[in-house]
Amino acid sequence: MRRFLVSITIAAIGTTVVGAGIVLAAELEVTPQVPEQGESELTLEVEGFEPNAPIYAIPCDVPVDGPDVDVTTDNCDIAKVVTATTDDEGKATITVRWDIPAAGIAVYVGDEARSHEVTQILSPAPVEEPTDGSEVVVLGTNIVQEDLADTGARETVLLLIVATAAIGLGFALQKPQRLLPLRRES
Repeated sequence: MRRFLVSITIAAIGTTVVGAGIVLAAELEVTPQVPEQGESELTLEVEGFEPNAPIYAIPCDVPVDGPDVDVTTDNCDIAKVVTATTDDEGKATITVRWDIPAAGIAVYVGDEARSHEVTQILSPAPVEEPTDGSEVVVLGTNIVQEDLADTGARETVLLLIVATAAIGLGFALQKPQRLLPLRRES
């Protein structure tokens, strides 16, 4: 029993020491997640940074080769940098007004030492051209929208039920001896 208690105590102390040394990863949540193209207001909520420390938010180009953002003056608009200070828990909320190009942007938030940094890629909402919605062009042919087939989930399930019934009817109409296992006579 004594050995058991010593083992539990050592495990608890070890877990506490190891747990205290783990640094939480920085997190970023951007609202709206799909901004409109052009000038948009974004709210950046971050956590996992050093408490009461300055942080920086910068709009950057979307990286071409993988998810890593190269934070340089060539790829980021340093003139649009926004600074904030984290609270006692390492959290901050930053409101920015940035231009969202058609290719999207990479939102970068980091501290001065770059020991805590996080990025998120944003793609703008597609720009819809105003239409009256009465015609759809399919392979160069104009088709009135009312003439298109309605193939939603309800119709798909109905087709599945009809197909299953047809297969079952086919099995039922077969000769009974084919459906039953063959009997061996001894």
